[in-house]
Amino acid sequence: MMKFVTETGLNDPLLKLSLFPNSQNLYLRNLHEIFLSFVAYCTIYEYLSTPLLDIILPLFFLGKKRDKQLAQWKDLKTSKDKKKKQSFLNYKVHVVTMVQCIISIALVLPTLNLQFGLNIIYFQDDFITMLAAVTAGYFLWDLYVCVKWFALFQMEFLVHAVCSLFVFISAMHPNYQNYVSKFLLFELSSPFVNINWLFSTLMKEFDVQIPMILNAVNGILLMTVFFLVRICWGWSCILVMAYQIYSKKWYADPNFPTTVMTITFAINMALNTLNCVWLSKMVKIAKKMAGVGAKKKDN
Repeated sequence: MMKFVTETGLNDPLLKLSLFPNSQNLYLRNLHEIFLSFVAYCTIYEYLSTPLLDIILPLFFLGKKRDKQLAQWKDLKTSKDKKKKQSFLNYKVHVVTMVQCIISIALVLPTLNLQFGLNIIYFQDDFITMLAAVTAGYFLWDLYVCVKWFALFQMEFLVHAVCSLFVFISAMHPNYQNYVSKFLLFELSSPFVNINWLFSTLMKEFDVQIPMILNAVNGILLMTVFFLVRICWGWSCILVMAYQIYSKKWYADPNFPTTVMTITFAINMALNTLNCVWLSKMVKIAKKMAGVGAKKKDN
């Protein structure tokens, strides 16, 4: 039996709901958290996202076009047209992703003092296990949506859901638990991603006039935070982990999860590379928009 080490002192507030609170198997002990998280995100998607959208979107419908825009939104919600149904689905999905990133950021903040040097094989903490379980529940929902609406999300998002689910499920073994919150720092850029999507979609589908300064500020924050947390931090994090495994000779431990770590490294390298591609696309779009804005100003 492995001897687990706990150093943070953070408690799992949901552990009292466990069906197997005394189990040494973390999958059994925290299974309820994966289930509750999955059900919570399903509930938000099915029952809460539309009422929230009914409150938020009309705030952008101003002026003479307001009545027409409200009618368009009502039509989008009830239409049986395939493209309109997919568009409405996208709005609901972004509500869930926004809630998820806010929850992740809130749960990550108390764990930022975790040291890099904690042993990735033996370090285990109840709060971090809960964090991994709740995040796994979200990616289980993400996988469900990607499979059900594969025509909309395609292979790229399906692979991302599978890979992310693997990483956080594996962390519950436990593996690399001191890196769970470090990986989740990526979510700091997600609010800006969602806001950017909302602005772009409202302008395209409802002809909403988003103030240029508001769009520009969000765009700058998006690219800056994305670069810092997903590129700089993302690559640094995985390289530090690799260095520690080598320098501390953790790979020589008989309990070292060679297969899991190899897959985890491959996933992180692939996602970090994908983030570089996404950032390059953002920069191209920003340059294009800046060029259009300059031309309008000259005219």
